[in-house]
Amino acid sequence: MESEFEIIGVYQNPHIAHILRTRLESEGINAWVTDENTIMNTAFYSDKVGGAKLQVRKKDAEEATIILNSIEQAGLN
Repeated sequence: MESEFEIIGVYQNPHIAHILRTRLESEGINAWVTDENTIMNTAFYSDKVGGAKLQVRKKDAEEATIILNSIEQAGLN
C-alpha cells in the first residue's frame, strides 16, 4: 500500500523541523514531524533513524518544497 505522505525534509534537530512545520501550516499546508521522540529521548539513535522527518500529504509536496526552498535561499534555516 502506497503512503499518502511524502517526506520533504530530514533534520538532525527536531526543533528546526517543527519551526518549518509551523511555517508550512501558516501557508495552509498540514505537516507532521516523525521520529522526533526517538531522537529527543535517545540521541544516539539519531543517525540510525535518519533524523526527524518533515512530512506532508503527497498532493501538497510540491508547494511545500517550494516554500522550504525559499526559506533556504533566504538563509533563514
